[in-house]
Amino acid sequence: MDHSLFSDLFSELNHFLEINKIDTNLKDRDAKILSHAFLWDYHNLSLQKPHFITVDETDICDNRTDIKNIAQICLKKPIRLSLFTVKEMVEWGF
Repeated sequence: MDHSLFSDLFSELNHFLEINKIDTNLKDRDAKILSHAFLWDYHNLSLQKPHFITVDETDICDNRTDIKNIAQICLKKPIRLSLFTVKEMVEWGF
């Protein structure tokens, strides 16, 4: 991605995910996917209720508030993108 905000957003998210991980897996893939999702939301203002659905409860959804705060600081804009697990999506009827 060549968006000017991508590098900073990716770096901040990757750093957060790495220092909060409980497994030994690298978190750069999660940070890359999240960065793209937040930038997609940032540029698609016509989206009414954008959702990011994941099976990664531990790294992403358990940290959703902190992740959204990091993105908001980097993008300097309120974050609309909601982060949900597939389980939550089914339980809440999305």
